[in-house]
Amino acid sequence: MDNFERGDRAERALLAYRGTKDLNPLGEPFPDGYPISDLIADLCHLLARHGLDVQERVMTGLADFGADVIEQAWEHSEDWASELQDASNLQRALSVMQSAGVPEAAHDEALRRVGLLPPLESEG
Repeated sequence: MDNFERGDRAERALLAYRGTKDLNPLGEPFPDGYPISDLIADLCHLLARHGLDVQERVMTGLADFGADVIEQAWEHSEDWASELQDASNLQRALSVMQSAGVPEAAHDEALRRVGLLPPLESEG
């Protein structure tokens, strides 16, 4: 699944959450009041209900997002080294994450997920 498909899947979830396919009168897909933040908050309530660490899950999601944008950029550009894990790709990966809005706190984990940083010692 590519990042466009992931975005489409999230949009379908939001439309189901909102309960309507109606857009605002201007036809904008994400008008003010679109419930993205409400859905995020409700997902946090669900995590808490099940005793799961909200911050950990949010950071995991941000690291997944970072890894996804790195992999997508690498797959669709000839400017990167042929192996994603090549150290020469590190700066490009950081730039891609910054451009995509991945918070800096998630960068190292995203880089570990794509093999541009070694695993933490506790991960073996």
